[in-house]
Amino acid sequence: MDEFVLENLKDLFVIVIDDKIGYASIKNDKIRVVIPCIYDYVGKFNEGLAAVVINKKYGFINQNGDNITSFKYKFAYDFKYGYAIVENNDKYGVINKKGNEILPCIYDAISIFSSNFMGAKKDGKWEILNEKGLKITPYKYDIVYCDNDFTIVSNEGKFGVVNKLGKEIVPIIYDKISIFSNNLIKINRNKKWGILNKDGKEIVPCIYKYISDFSEGLAAVLKNGLYGFINEKGNEVIPCQYTFVLYFSNGLVAVEKNGKWGFINEYGIEVIECIYDHVTSFSNGYAIVTLNGQTFCINKSGKKLQIELLPIEKQKLLLSYLTFNLDFAVAYNLASNKLFPIKSLDEKLLISNNNFSLKLDWADAETIKEFIKK
Repeated sequence: MDEFVLENLKDLFVIVIDDKIGYASIKNDKIRVVIPCIYDYVGKFNEGLAAVVINKKYGFINQNGDNITSFKYKFAYDFKYGYAIVENNDKYGVINKKGNEILPCIYDAISIFSSNFMGAKKDGKWEILNEKGLKITPYKYDIVYCDNDFTIVSNEGKFGVVNKLGKEIVPIIYDKISIFSNNLIKINRNKKWGILNKDGKEIVPCIYKYISDFSEGLAAVLKNGLYGFINEKGNEVIPCQYTFVLYFSNGLVAVEKNGKWGFINEYGIEVIECIYDHVTSFSNGYAIVTLNGQTFCINKSGKKLQIELLPIEKQKLLLSYLTFNLDFAVAYNLASNKLFPIKSLDEKLLISNNNFSLKLDWADAETIKEFIKK
């Protein structure tokens, strides 16, 4: 009998015996088969259930090895939000965790949005259904997808929003739509951005070329080539007068004016004068700035701090934050509580367009040195 342990799936291991697959656990350094090796394929357990295959047909089992469905599907996807998409005859359906078919396999495509909503496509059009498989909209949309608590729909290249009752709270007239984390709706029309509230009522007309995500209750906006800030009520609380801005952090935001950087508070009051060549946003009460070629840290009062900036050493560095502005960057070593400058960045690193920051797990000194050489 050939036995081979493949991988750990939460509390269970996938195990192969005589070319058949099952699940086992380890206790007191001994392997115990929990679910018999009778399957041709097994998937990972997700929401307590796993897709498995016998004789080229998919079904689902629980962690006790009990069959939740019969083996009758050509393919089955993992459970998500309490539902799984299954396939037969190149058509798709949906089952729940009891194995009951909520939607039969008659659809061209299905997308599960949440525990309450799903979309189904037939004959080139999408409809929206609830968790019981009941229609809340007819087949009439070219595209449907979920963003936070809203379902965004599209027809003929224009976008709108449907609520939980299937009502179009935002008409399908906008060029782009996205949802903020605070459930405000960002809309784009004629290349200008505005904002609607969660009921679809306009609170910011489409007058801005750019609207950032909200940070500490404020979002950056761009109008006539200059940046300012709006609050969540849509009021422009800081006028558009800056050539560039970062994001609010620790109660302050970095702003650029006349080619120099400084910091303002939520009321638009300049609390740190615009005299710096480069700056980062505040984090843990300090920011990194460059003035006349010198790089150092300041506190929220603008006072220079005595934190040593080191050249890169040959050691592994835990990088919690890598913040940059244009060609200036700095990394923070958690282990030594020290900072060091980095002159350029590699395109392979993931860049956030909104807050101009990179988050990394590990990087060694030689890798960082390669960034500096470029």
